[in-house]
Amino acid sequence: MTKKGANEFKKFVIIILILAIIYVGGCRYFGGFGKAGICPSSLTSMSVEEEAEEVLVEEQTQEEQPKEEIVSDAEMIESLKNDIEQLEQKLNDLRDAGADESMIAAVQSIIDSKKEKLSKLTGGEETAPEAPAEEETSVEEAPAEEEVEEKVAVEENVSEEEAPVEEEVSVEKETEGLPTFTFVEGELASFPDLKATDPDGDPIEYTFSEPFDENGEWQTKEGDAGKYVVTITASDGVLSTSQDVLVIVESKNKAPVLEEIEDIEVDEGDTVKIVAKATDPDGDDVTIKYSGWMTSDTKKTGYDDAGEHFVTVTASDGKKETSQKVKVIVNNVNRAPVFEKLKNVAVIEGDTVVVEPEVYDPDGDEVTISFEEPLDEFGEWQTKEGDAGTYTVTVTASDGSLATEKEVTIIVNSLNAPPVINIDKEIEVTEGDTVVLEPEVSDPDGDDVTVEYSGWMTSSTKQTGYDDAGVYEVTITASDGKAKSKATVKITVLDKNRPPCLCFGTIPPECEDYC
Repeated sequence: MTKKGANEFKKFVIIILILAIIYVGGCRYFGGFGKAGICPSSLTSMSVEEEAEEVLVEEQTQEEQPKEEIVSDAEMIESLKNDIEQLEQKLNDLRDAGADESMIAAVQSIIDSKKEKLSKLTGGEETAPEAPAEEETSVEEAPAEEEVEEKVAVEENVSEEEAPVEEEVSVEKETEGLPTFTFVEGELASFPDLKATDPDGDPIEYTFSEPFDENGEWQTKEGDAGKYVVTITASDGVLSTSQDVLVIVESKNKAPVLEEIEDIEVDEGDTVKIVAKATDPDGDDVTIKYSGWMTSDTKKTGYDDAGEHFVTVTASDGKKETSQKVKVIVNNVNRAPVFEKLKNVAVIEGDTVVVEPEVYDPDGDEVTISFEEPLDEFGEWQTKEGDAGTYTVTVTASDGSLATEKEVTIIVNSLNAPPVINIDKEIEVTEGDTVVLEPEVSDPDGDDVTVEYSGWMTSSTKQTGYDDAGVYEVTITASDGKAKSKATVKITVLDKNRPPCLCFGTIPPECEDYC
């Protein structure tokens, strides 16, 4: 269809609409057609309130229907003037008929809305005209084809230019003063306390703009954080009232993320070290704490810690926490037995040596003790003469896996042996000789020995005289302080014949005792 043809079609449609309005108006308001039988009874028997309700419904329907045609400002202005004129007439009729105040207020609201639109189109220079006489109603011709094309082009340009401006309007200005509802990501957003009343007592139904469903609910999820302007409409089936509200969805705090910590295996005596790394998706500061078998990230194990233990590592941003359980395996470490006491032993030949070690195992294991020779399996040794000496013996304590050795010193002292005396048993001298006893005395134990003489001699030497001829015995006694040995020596003194002594002149010494 050409542009000219389109314009002609639009003119035809407008004329048809005007004729329809005149027909309906004539039937409803003048009744002339009704008397002639042209109008149906439904158009001639409506009450004032019914007519007003029909007007309100028509107005709401017109507002909800999309505008398929593009009309000029002049046509729009004329249409608004006619609507205002008719509505004001209807408003007066309602007042005269004593209609309900809510109905009067609803019609007045529509008139005010149309006057506001008229004021914007005329720049505030024109106001609604006085209601014209019925015969003055005229139909304005449709604009020429060129004017329609120009109008379309202008409106497209205006739309393109105004679009960025709308985007620049700040959310704060658009939402300033709106009722505000706040939710957190993941919560079910709803309006459980909505309250509206209908002056006529009519039931009220609510509708909600997206993203809310028909029940006024919205299941938020992660990523929905932001501000949303939602329109809530309350309707009694004929009239409706709308209110914009601001819905704020706050970002849900995300828990810290803990890197996986593998199981830890150590031996008794080792130090356990847990390396925990955590990050926070929201950039919050993260603290890490430990509970369970450990209360910090390190622990020195003891020799009673063998087994499986669990440590809970918790990362917190102050609002949310993430925990991970870490298994710590401590392997048992066998410890060797310990000698508490092992005394050295000293005995005398002939005594029994008894070694009695005191041993314990740190792990409580059973301990077996063994001894080196000359000790037997019980740690005993029956000494005898000749065993005197010092012995170093190793004692071993074993738990079956580990062994501990320790040396013990055993001193065997010999039995005391008396000194030994070697000497000639008989000695022969002549009167006048000196008897000399030279015994050889020794001690088997190496003890110091003292020698004593008794009998004919009291020392080891004796000068004989010429009256000593005869046989004598001398006892030699050797002592080491513990034991004594004795030896008897027979001494024979032979008589010596002496010449006579002359007791004059030079007297020889041997005669001095006799002269």
